[in-house]
Amino acid sequence: MKYLLYLSLFACLLACPGSVFAADAVGGAVSGKVPQPPAKTQPDTPVKTETRSTAVAVIHEGADTIGARLAMRLKERFNAS
Repeated sequence: MKYLLYLSLFACLLACPGSVFAADAVGGAVSGKVPQPPAKTQPDTPVKTETRSTAVAVIHEGADTIGARLAMRLKERFNAS
């Protein structure tokens, strides 16, 4: 029982300093660094692409009704899109 207690205390001690270093890496709050603005990025404009079509085949084997319904719904969804 004491072994479990000591092991959990040791794990907690190892986890606590990790949170301090994580705050330093994420926000720079500990070291006092001022975050730099992000680099210049490309504008977010949509680009016209060629229409693509991908053929999808749904094949059902067997006599189960649930599988047949699933296959039929998949075929309908693929044909509708």
